[in-house]
Formats: sequence, structure tokens, C-alpha cells
Amino acid sequence: MAAIYQIHLAKAESNGRFLGTIDKNEFPDWYVTTVFYRALHLVSAFIYKKKRISFREHRERNDFIATNFPEIFKLYSRLYQLSLSARYFDMPKSKYAFEAVAKSNQWFELLIDLL
Repeated sequence: MAAIYQIHLAKAESNGRFLGTIDKNEFPDWYVTTVFYRALHLVSAFIYKKKRISFREHRERNDFIATNFPEIFKLYSRLYQLSLSARYFDMPKSKYAFEAVAKSNQWFELLIDLL
């Protein structure tokens, strides 16, 4: 039990350290993506601690969170969608990109309060 939980916490911490090195003005796409993956690992640790379940696929994890933790899912799914936009669509250095960075930080902090 401890191994999976600790792995997720370690990955979340690593992502947090990496986040601190990213120039969010130069690389807003990587910033937003890293915020999401930090959240993913914290939520995964939370789920494992509560339910002893671990997931490999986003879809499975998302469905489980939506069904079992709807308040968490509201914020988690926003971060997920924002990261998809950041990864797969052009996120130029524009007003949208800077808003995405701000939203990712805001939603992450609100999500942490629920865990």
C-alpha cells in the first residue's frame, strides 16, 4: 500500500519542483501541463489512500473520480481539459495562455483544499 501512495506523492513533489523552474511566460503550455500532472498524482494518492485503487488510464481515473468524488472532479476535470488544450492545441503567448496559467494555479489550490 505504502509504495503506490508514496510513489504518487513523490511524483507530485517532483512535478512541483519542476514547476518552479518553468518560465510560465515562455512556456505556458508546459506550465499548465505540469500543474495538471501534479494534481493527477495528488488525486491518485488520495484515491489510493481512501479506496486502495490505482489507475493507469485517464479515462478510468476520470470516471472513478466523477462517480465517487464529484466535488474533486469539478476541479480536476477543468485542469485535465486545460492541459489537453495546452498539449494538443497551439497555446501562443497570448491573453489566453496567461489566463490558462492563472486558472491552473487557482483550480489547483482549490483542489488541494478538497484532498
